Order: sequence, then C-alpha cells, then structure tokens
Amino acid sequence: LEKKSDNVKITGQVRYRYYHNNKSDATKHDLRSRLWFAGQVNDSWKYTAMVENVQNFDNNIGDETTSFQRAWVDGRIGGAKVTAGRFQPSLGGSVVFDARMDGVKVSYGSGKVSGYAYYGKPAGQRDERTNNGDPEVWKTPYKKMYGVGLAAKFGKVGVDAGYDVFKDATKGISWDEIINTGIDDNKIFNVGVKFDIAKDTNLGFRYLHTSEKIKDGDSKNGYVVDLGFKGAKATKPGSWGITARYMDVGGMIPMAYVDDNSPATVGGDYAKTTDARQGWKGYEVKANYTFAKNMIGTIAYYDWKGKVTDNKNRTFGAHLMITF
Repeated sequence: LEKKSDNVKITGQVRYRYYHNNKSDATKHDLRSRLWFAGQVNDSWKYTAMVENVQNFDNNIGDETTSFQRAWVDGRIGGAKVTAGRFQPSLGGSVVFDARMDGVKVSYGSGKVSGYAYYGKPAGQRDERTNNGDPEVWKTPYKKMYGVGLAAKFGKVGVDAGYDVFKDATKGISWDEIINTGIDDNKIFNVGVKFDIAKDTNLGFRYLHTSEKIKDGDSKNGYVVDLGFKGAKATKPGSWGITARYMDVGGMIPMAYVDDNSPATVGGDYAKTTDARQGWKGYEVKANYTFAKNMIGTIAYYDWKGKVTDNKNRTFGAHLMITF
C-alpha cells in the first residue's frame, strides 16, 4: 500500500439540490455525494471508478442509496484513444444521450479534426423511490447502441456530426405509460455548430432527425439553440455566467429524461409523463456564481410543453456544487 499510495487519486463532488415542479405541485430536495477513484495502470492506461450516495429529504423514511455507478479504463493503442467499461459517452453534444453506457469507444485525432466510433448498451439508471422507500430501478428499453461521429474546429467556429443507432427495444419492461406509446429501433442523425460571436459569448445550434415512429403533432426533426455568456469557474471566486436554451426535440431522444441537464433531473416528475416519449419543447435559463473556491451555486428555470398532449411543466430549481 505504501508503494502504491501515490498511484491512486481520490476526488469528490457534493451537490445539494432543491426544486419545485408545478405539474405535480411537488417541492423536493436531496444531497448527492460522489467519490472518483483514478489509478494509473501504466504509462498509457488509466482506470477510473465512481461511487455515488444519494440522500432524499422528501419523506421521513430515511431514503438513501449508495451505488457503484461507473468503472472504465482508457488509454491508447497506436494513435487511437480507447475507452472501455461503464462510462458516459455524451453523444450529440449531450443532447442525444447523456447517460451511462456499457461498451467501448475509440477516438482518433485531436486539435482541428477528430472522429470516434462506439458500440455497447445503455446502462440501467436509478429512478425515484417507491412508496415504501425501496429503490425503483429501471432500464432504457434499448438493448444495443452504436454509432460514429466527427468534429472539426475552424477558428472560432466548431462543427460536429453524429449518427447513433439504438436497437432491440423491449416494450413493457417499465414505465408503461411511456413504453406503450410504441418504440422501434431509433436511428438519430445530428449536426451541431458553435460560434464565438463575441468576447465571453457563444451561440450554438443543433439539428436532429430520427427514424422513430412519431405521434400526431410530433415531428421527426428537432433542434436545440444555446446561448451562453461567461461562466462560473471553480478556481475563480466571484466568476459568474448565464446560459439559455430552447429545445424542440420531440419523442426522438432515447434518454433525455436522465440527462443531468434535462428537465427530468430538476423536474423529475416530467420524466414519467407520456410527454417525454411523445414529444416536448420549451426553454431553460440558468445562472451560476462561484461563492468560494470549488463552491458554485446555480439557479434554473425550466418551462416545457408536450407537443402531443399540450401538458405544461414548469420547474424552478437551485443547487450548490462543492468539489474537492
């Protein structure tokens, strides 16, 4: 252990979160703690794992879970970077898929032009508690996923494109109100562009197209518009930033309801409505501020509407993120 003491690095993240959702008229708050373990295998390969504990303060039953969330190795084979295990691939600018995957991803290139390919399956996600306090575990209905992507940088303009395939959907495994809306193999093409339009200001646009069957009122085409100004930096107390996003993605997104930045995380009840599968659109506004080194506070407002049902979902949320 003494010989290996400098070979493993431990870092952490603690987040206290509060939000209120108008659809369920629910006010919720929780504390999430994460510990990251990174160990150097050799000069080319590294192992990383993450353990997570979540304490929900919404009831009096001591609702708490601890789980081994991620574990992967990454390194190089020749000129290619390889990542394998359970990790977060963040596909399509984290819009197409921002959950965990069990599989392998190979990337090549750096600087101005790069590309990647991956193969695996979506990993299970933990949902909110059941009435008796036991964890309710569910999985995405897709059993297989694979795809490719390219990215390029031209001065102040960045462009990327991806093609992602989600296959072998199974109906009825969970969340019947969502799964029974009908899910086929889902092929998503997306292309994004990001501009530095002024000092500390950037504008992004992403177009998406799906092969998924859609409901009347929905669309096979979707888009996301992002606008950002400055940004809070953990190492710089007093720094701040504002972001705004408008999304019209329809029911095409296979895991939008577990995205850390989606309405599902701040307004979790929206994830369990048929709107999430049948199509939704709306906007979000966020502001963040660094109170002290490694302590960032964020407030956010989400306003979403179902494209098929016209149900509205508004959420106000706030969280304090501490890293060490």
